[in-house]
Amino acid sequence: MIKRAKTYVFAFFVYLYNMIKENKKNIIACDKCSWSWDEADTEPHDMYVCHKCGNDNSEKYTEKKDNLKESIKLKVNKRLRRFT
Repeated sequence: MIKRAKTYVFAFFVYLYNMIKENKKNIIACDKCSWSWDEADTEPHDMYVCHKCGNDNSEKYTEKKDNLKESIKLKVNKRLRRFT
């Protein structure tokens, strides 16, 4: 029983790691001019500002990240309830 639980927990953390890793490869697209760039290639202070037209796209992407964090929390809580 304990070995099975350890395997399950390990698999779950691998799943979470892959979700977070996948999210870090975000491509940001400007709502105004459709220009796109990789999030990893920009500085944190102007990550969501389009370098082509100057439009600030931060509202759209910060909301997306908040939704991802909430989704991860819900999945973790759901999985942990199985062990209690």
